[in-house]
Amino acid sequence: MKTTLFLLLSGLLVHVWALSPPQTGIVLDQGLSSEDIEPSNCIKVRLIRSVEIVNEEILILRGTHGRYWLNKLRNQCHGLRDDMALAVHQYGAQICANDRFEAQERAGSPFTVSCRWGQFEPLVIEQVAVIKRELGNS
Repeated sequence: MKTTLFLLLSGLLVHVWALSPPQTGIVLDQGLSSEDIEPSNCIKVRLIRSVEIVNEEILILRGTHGRYWLNKLRNQCHGLRDDMALAVHQYGAQICANDRFEAQERAGSPFTVSCRWGQFEPLVIEQVAVIKRELGNS
């Protein structure tokens, strides 16, 4: 399954990526910095390689150098499904907690849901597998 990420800046489409799901063989680099282990309110867009929708409350972001982040949305995003495309409203070079994004069905349907990001919490690959298994499609 591919995840598509659309980045919008001032209402204009500026980037379109077709992204593959995380590679399970990737491991986190050994040299960890504080930004690799502490939750943060913002994340630089250039670090994001894919976004996977786990359920209506949880997204997993795969980043460069084997990094992963969990994002528990501000509120449950009713109607959000793992087969939807995301339109991310980006302000500058990062996305932050409470920034808005929309998800739309890929078939061109006008149905969209509007959601807000929560904090970005770093994960290791082993945690990603457990989260998907325990919380996926709930």
